[in-house]
Amino acid sequence: MTWLKKYRWLSIGLLASIVTVIMVVIFSTSGGKTVHTVDENVVLPLSYSPTSYQSYVNRFADRFPSVNEASFSPNEGSFVALNRGTQATYTFNVSTRGFYQLSVEVLDLSPNLLSNRFDLQINGDYPFDEARALELPVHWLMPSQPFPLDRYDNEVMPIAFKNPDVLIIPITDPTGLYAAPFRFHLEAGENTLTLGHIQGDFSVGQLRLETVVSLGDYETYIARHASEQKAPHAITIAAEDFVAKTNPSTRLMSLRDPSATRYDTQDLLLNTLDGWSFRQGNDAVVYQIDVPETGLYELSFKYRQNYLMQMPVFREIRINGNVPFEEMRWVPFHYSNNFTTVTLGEEDPYLLLFRSWNSNH
Repeated sequence: MTWLKKYRWLSIGLLASIVTVIMVVIFSTSGGKTVHTVDENVVLPLSYSPTSYQSYVNRFADRFPSVNEASFSPNEGSFVALNRGTQATYTFNVSTRGFYQLSVEVLDLSPNLLSNRFDLQINGDYPFDEARALELPVHWLMPSQPFPLDRYDNEVMPIAFKNPDVLIIPITDPTGLYAAPFRFHLEAGENTLTLGHIQGDFSVGQLRLETVVSLGDYETYIARHASEQKAPHAITIAAEDFVAKTNPSTRLMSLRDPSATRYDTQDLLLNTLDGWSFRQGNDAVVYQIDVPETGLYELSFKYRQNYLMQMPVFREIRINGNVPFEEMRWVPFHYSNNFTTVTLGEEDPYLLLFRSWNSNH
């Protein structure tokens, strides 16, 4: 069971730099890095080293496009503990050579704050440089409010705890340089994949080989949901109401701003997601959204981005664990020294499908 399975979630993943969020409104974002996309129909210029991921994709892209094959699970039903000096090896057959995305079942066993790190080899070799040091991010759950108080009656951050469930985690670039999960080229027939321990204490289970799927753009997405109606409701989710995070250092802060969802003239209330603590590649926070009616909603953010003046910062938006369309892989948040509200899609707002709680049970 993944950490996105039980509820209606909005997941905000970091692609570049700093943005401070004060609230999320639903109506009827590594400083200075370039965010790369790798699409099966695009051959990227060979601007990196010959052994980089970008060069690896270019080497095969013009000959072996992504295959259209069902998911394959070579190690169903068992777990292998990974700690210092150990490996987990999977041997499996594929019928069609081509690119696959990989996801792995992970059970975190470590008591510390560090992420779990590993390397990956296919048929005895590292496919590209980035495969020498990969990460399985730790997912931290936030306790429910009210927040604890200090001796001055000011709110302080609660202690998050690790998600104890087995998680299904896609293998991605740990720096956030590439927006999409890594693609791995496999030859038809028998293949061997080895995960080697670098850091942490965790067990790995089922390895999933999945077809590389092109998301399509917003026009394709909205055409697919043309029968849905625009919902007549407005829902406000406060920035402090996130329920999970991938970086234990991600925190809330108190902002004395009357426009915040929570404000007090005397005591300090946690009411803002601190952008400085939410700036590393692949940092993510998760919000639970319960809508009263299934339908299409606009999505707005109240934010301040006063870190980069000459360029926007970017966030990836996922709904129920998935990026709904290509434009949501890198949503820009432009420079603003003051808090401002932006609706995704701006002049022509995106309409996003949210299903009501009851319709999903």
